[in-house]
Amino acid sequence: DIPSADQPVSVLAVISHNDASSDVTTEAYLYFSTDGGKSWTEKEMSKRNSDDSVWEGEIPGKPAGANVIFGIKALNSSGNLYIDATCPMTEDPRDRYIKNSRDCDDVRNASSCAELAPRGCMFTMAGDDPPLNDKPSIIPNDLDFLDTRVGYDAENLYFDFLVEGKISPGTLSPPNANLYIAGVINPDLPAVGEGLDALLRQGAILVYLPLNSKPCYMLRQVADNLVDDDVSMSCSAYGSHLIMSVKRSIFGKNPSNVLKIGAMDGSMISLFPTNLKLYDYSRYTNVYLGARGYTVKP
Repeated sequence: DIPSADQPVSVLAVISHNDASSDVTTEAYLYFSTDGGKSWTEKEMSKRNSDDSVWEGEIPGKPAGANVIFGIKALNSSGNLYIDATCPMTEDPRDRYIKNSRDCDDVRNASSCAELAPRGCMFTMAGDDPPLNDKPSIIPNDLDFLDTRVGYDAENLYFDFLVEGKISPGTLSPPNANLYIAGVINPDLPAVGEGLDALLRQGAILVYLPLNSKPCYMLRQVADNLVDDDVSMSCSAYGSHLIMSVKRSIFGKNPSNVLKIGAMDGSMISLFPTNLKLYDYSRYTNVYLGARGYTVKP
């Protein structure tokens, strides 16, 4: 029911897993905003009684007429994440970097950036295996993800990848060309095949390879053809940040508004044959692209 002024709202979430999975939910959070996503409050949810699948949280009472948007995120024992992207973007995320507003550029202790609640309407994706901030001897700073975010509007899906160093092209000689990748799966489409083939049929791989003649492109399977598309997406690097934008329509019908996303990066150390050295990669994020909210009764 729509609450009256100063009446708290109880939020229940039923969080389940694929029957074949041995994962369990380890954490769940409720986050909410009354200023359209400019600022957020995040609260940990708790299990309800002995039912492991039901979690609850509470949004405190708000004044009459307040517009409240809210969402839920949940983490499982494998580090995979579910998150509500509960508000659409109202501006292209590249605009904030053109204006030199570069969140977290000076961060070297990754937790102070990655543990933030949503930043505007860009929502945190799953991280990699801890530690998030790896030693340079293990992962070069230019390929060490500190924070990955996802957002959307009616037409586009956006990513904001933050690395510890700077988004870098790498080198041609010796061959060490850096590449940054997002994988997107539409679970509403039937899964056909296995592994990479299944991903390309059910979604797409988005690539930023600065030293390539086409630095920003997407790979996907259409019928029996592998399509190399550099028109439906764009890439922009701003210091430590990489912004990717891709047309949502290319992922096909998506009535659930849920997409499954992962991020990775690495270096191409040989062209013929192609040989990749992967460095950093995230766990999966299931993201719901839809608004949740209410207006307090006047």
